[in-house]
Amino acid sequence: MINTLLFDVDGTLIDTEYVVIESLQKTLKEELGLTISDKELEFVLGIPGDAALERLINSTARQKQLLEKWNQNVIKLAGREKPFMGIRQLFSQLSKMDLKLGIVTSRTTQEMKDEIDRFGITPFFDSIITASDTTKHKPSPEPIQKALEVLNARPEEAIYIGDSIYDMQSAYGSQVLFALAKWGAKENNQLAKAKVILETPGSLIHFIEINSQN
Repeated sequence: MINTLLFDVDGTLIDTEYVVIESLQKTLKEELGLTISDKELEFVLGIPGDAALERLINSTARQKQLLEKWNQNVIKLAGREKPFMGIRQLFSQLSKMDLKLGIVTSRTTQEMKDEIDRFGITPFFDSIITASDTTKHKPSPEPIQKALEVLNARPEEAIYIGDSIYDMQSAYGSQVLFALAKWGAKENNQLAKAKVILETPGSLIHFIEINSQN
């Protein structure tokens, strides 16, 4: 029986794709004179900003400078971020159920405070594991394993809800069931193989109710 729900943030709880991509494009254009398409930058969705820049820039010192500028540009565009439709209703229902709730995100603790706390969702969670809390990050299983440890939860009783291939790899590496948040996911042949596919946030309630009867 599933009694522990772990959630990704970007692309799962909060619609941040436009802001993440647009702010990075703006940073690369202003600082390096580079113009890179949305499609070419989709890989940055779901991994920490420093890991994303490592794939784009060789210089470690330059990466740090660009990350600071990128974060500044994200904050400037933060008004374009919003919870996905149905997320607030979902947690209103989940809060009345006997479940352990956790976040596992590639954002840092500071980024969560700057951009996500204002949506009023984080108080629903018993544990929040950020990129600041582990040495390795998704797709490594370490962040999810850390969340299970903090929540005193067993892998076979947990499910991780996310939108990216990094989320799925991290979940399966942790021996945790993965559910694809289809409302925020990009088309991907590998993601189509997810064992649980949720069409809407509300469908998670139905999954839990069915699972509790087994």
